[in-house]
Amino acid sequence: MSFCNAARHTSVSKKCLMLLLLSTAFVSGCSSSGSQQSLEDVDTTGDTDFGAVDATGLDVENVPSTQNSANTITEIDAQDPLVSDSDGRDETPSDAGENGRSDSTDSPIPSDEIRSPDESLPEPESNLPGSEPAQPFDDGNQPDPMSPASVVVDFDITVPAYMSNELRLEMVWGDTELQTQWVGDELWIASASFPSDTTAKLVITFYDKNGAIALGDFEVAFQTGNNENQNFKVTADQFDTERWDRDLDGVSNLNELITGTDPLMAETQLEIVEDYFDDGWQPVLADVGGIENLLSDLPYFEDTDEFTADEDGGSYSVDRTIEFDENGSGSFVVATRDREPFDGSTSIDINAIRSNTGNSITYNLTRNRYNSSAARRDERGIISDTHALGANTRTQTAQLSRWESGTGSDYREKTNYTLTGLIITDTKTCEASYGVLTYEHTRVRVDGDIVLTTVSKAIDDQYWNVTTTKPDGSVVNEYLAQRLGNVFYCDMVGL
Repeated sequence: MSFCNAARHTSVSKKCLMLLLLSTAFVSGCSSSGSQQSLEDVDTTGDTDFGAVDATGLDVENVPSTQNSANTITEIDAQDPLVSDSDGRDETPSDAGENGRSDSTDSPIPSDEIRSPDESLPEPESNLPGSEPAQPFDDGNQPDPMSPASVVVDFDITVPAYMSNELRLEMVWGDTELQTQWVGDELWIASASFPSDTTAKLVITFYDKNGAIALGDFEVAFQTGNNENQNFKVTADQFDTERWDRDLDGVSNLNELITGTDPLMAETQLEIVEDYFDDGWQPVLADVGGIENLLSDLPYFEDTDEFTADEDGGSYSVDRTIEFDENGSGSFVVATRDREPFDGSTSIDINAIRSNTGNSITYNLTRNRYNSSAARRDERGIISDTHALGANTRTQTAQLSRWESGTGSDYREKTNYTLTGLIITDTKTCEASYGVLTYEHTRVRVDGDIVLTTVSKAIDDQYWNVTTTKPDGSVVNEYLAQRLGNVFYCDMVGL
């Protein structure tokens, strides 16, 4: 059997040589295991003489013609490893079917997908079996095992410029409250330890009046880092001050305090006067000075009767019974009678009980004056409780009453108050700084003519608010007062 027709070709390709060598080896193997015939004894055509062969074992001069041989390969293309028979059927063994035919003759393998034996296979893909194991997915949020669990944050905060002895700065990060410290001028500092790489809302609020009036605030979503220490600075212009307007007058609390107006009251709405008590009546509220002056040396006891008479038939008498122990607790009783010869008499009776409770001084006092000739009566009462809040600060709660008749314009007055103030230098009285005072005036001979006036001032207010109403709640008058006007007796012995 001839594997190559060399009659038309003077040269033999490498592939032809390889096929020839493989075929020779195959035939030789069959001969040794079968009839022991050599290649020279095989006559494939029956009458062909191979003659001499070259080094490859192929007789290039006497290759039989293909015209009369149905089993001879007509041509071998060095670029195509597939060998087709005379009717074009594919004889590739790996694709041969049951009868040696291709099972996929309609879809032959493209030549560009078939590699020659000299070509090397590509490197395997990184995720194919046998390659390096795939790396775990990293979305950039994997915790750093070298990062600290907490971070110390130092805050440097510059607040808006405003001078006051009652400033306060409050800080909250999430649910954590931070302690702040004033350094000087507008600079405050704070320091705290937080979880690292954590975000929470940071709120810083600037106050006056020890937290009663907000001046500005700063808010931000603050995230801690991954370092052991972190610094965060806030400047004054980052504070929002305009939204803090307590009296809703269009001017911020901070600007009103700087200009000297009250951020809690829209001043343009009400008239401003100097004093509420401006008529000079009862200049000292709860005036017990006549008794307190006797208590400089305790204990104190007095029991005296005095009587004098004149030639015209008039007379004057005073009876005193005074008893106070070493603590200043005791009683004061004084009865005075003044008789005129032709004009009746005037009597004054004063009864007072004073108690030192250990932290306060209480009084229950009545003073009644009566003139028989004019049938004029003036009755007054004082019930008071005075506490010391400091060396020079006093607070007093009192109920004052007065009833006057026989003048043609009978009336009753009730004054209730709780006032706090400072002792006025070289006196025994206090000027009220803040508090609430109610004054009720009733004209007895005019049915239903009752007027109630309330005078109030909070600790952080600039003015006393004065409002006068009728029993039905209608407002008669409303204005502002710079001062209460009257003082109250406050520097008691024993406080």
